[in-house]
Amino acid sequence: MCFHSSHKDFLERCRKAGSKLGLVLVTAEADKAEERNPDVDVDVLVHLRSPAFVADPLLVRRNVGLKMLLNAHSTCVMARLGRLTGNTMTSVRPAANLKLVDRAADLVRMHANDGLSRLGGREVGHAQARAVLLHVLVGAPADGHVVGEVGLSVVLVLEASRRRGAVSVEEAARILTEREGLEGYLRDLL
Repeated sequence: MCFHSSHKDFLERCRKAGSKLGLVLVTAEADKAEERNPDVDVDVLVHLRSPAFVADPLLVRRNVGLKMLLNAHSTCVMARLGRLTGNTMTSVRPAANLKLVDRAADLVRMHANDGLSRLGGREVGHAQARAVLLHVLVGAPADGHVVGEVGLSVVLVLEASRRRGAVSVEEAARILTEREGLEGYLRDLL
């Protein structure tokens, strides 16, 4: 296997900067791994093989297999970093992507409504969750301390219901920090 020179240059720069390199090979069972050793030094080599990849002229099965592997890996990384609340990844940076804004608003709605049902409050809809999320995106603390926008939005909704009044984004950030994140806050809600 021969890496294109620009890719090899990039990999060498990463290596010089101290990065570790992992390589995923997606091949059919008939392919010999020994013949596919890369011409760069790798720290981790994963060889994903399947007989289903043999009759795959458009490489669809290989690409789907690789996507599944990378999705599982990113989920594990997020879990190790503590960026899960229950079984959802709530650490979303939605600022520049409307699809992510909608996904984050759905997460806000889901977690806020779960908490509101425990508090006896009225459920919020997607439009309300999105409005709170956009408020957080505009008013998030600028002190460099990173607290997820979804968590801040959920706390704003739930604390406003509990206190029967508005809560500032800064207050929501303080609450999340004290409770060690959204999962801790939701666990201690009642």
